[in-house]
Amino acid sequence: EGFKNEEGEKVAEEEEEEGFKNEEGVVVQSKPITMHILEAGNLAKADTALFGMGGSSDPFVEVKWSTGKFMHRTKVKNDTQDPVWEDEVVVLHIPTEINTNKAELELHLDVWDKDMSGKGEFLGRVAFTQERLLEWCENPPKRGVEEALGKVMTWNAAKNKLVQGTLAVGFTRGEDEDADSPEMLKKKMKHAPQLGLRYTVYKAAEVVENSAAPEIVDIDEKSLVFEIGEKIMGRYRGRPKWMSGVVLKVNKRNFMVPNSRESYDILYDHGAREKGVPRYHIKSVPKPEPPRPQQRLRVGLIGVIEEER
Repeated sequence: EGFKNEEGEKVAEEEEEEGFKNEEGVVVQSKPITMHILEAGNLAKADTALFGMGGSSDPFVEVKWSTGKFMHRTKVKNDTQDPVWEDEVVVLHIPTEINTNKAELELHLDVWDKDMSGKGEFLGRVAFTQERLLEWCENPPKRGVEEALGKVMTWNAAKNKLVQGTLAVGFTRGEDEDADSPEMLKKKMKHAPQLGLRYTVYKAAEVVENSAAPEIVDIDEKSLVFEIGEKIMGRYRGRPKWMSGVVLKVNKRNFMVPNSRESYDILYDHGAREKGVPRYHIKSVPKPEPPRPQQRLRVGLIGVIEEER
């Protein structure tokens, strides 16, 4: 069915074009940059639960230019005020010429709550100017960018009533969507046992299961505070790829900044050191999967088949 814009009109999804087109539809000279949408935090509760207790949101991010050109829409994260997209990639082409006779070109990242009809409540906007994006085309921020969600001043107060929280994004040079992305897991192909032209045939008689796997305790990742010497995974210089390391120092949060968290000095396993790494660029080391219930297969030999040569 698609989503609807602010005027209630259905908007078709578009794909990024080669280069940036101006209002006349002409492709102008531009520079590419890749934006990585990472996570948001402390969003408002757009969906109120029964009797007004509890509730949460189903947020997604819509990326578009201030001209109205649609660029990208993230996946919807259901029932959360702290959504994590990990690494949704948007390739952008930033026009190199700044037109001072018109309103400044901006890239808008609007956070919405999804409801049955598509867009629900507006949860906030982060805007990046054309001039700022051009600077990042050459020197992208090392640790990404975390911005407070803001209101749209041309909208009425009722539409801006749920604006709060932050949005974190990262940038890498060029238009390589696969830059620093995790490798895909390889599927292992299993083949039937074979020795020359002889095949052994078995009959399954009984399957015996051992004890069930231990119960997994769910831990709130965002509430964790890491300690000196603790092994962690971090985004080195804000890059999307997670790298292992150890905490050297814990820097206290700045209480003058709303919604701020502690930062960390990290020594990565590959030898690099990084100071002041924000909390949203660190996570705990993944624990190995618990052992699955083992099965013992009791078989009985039927016979051996040998093909004629």
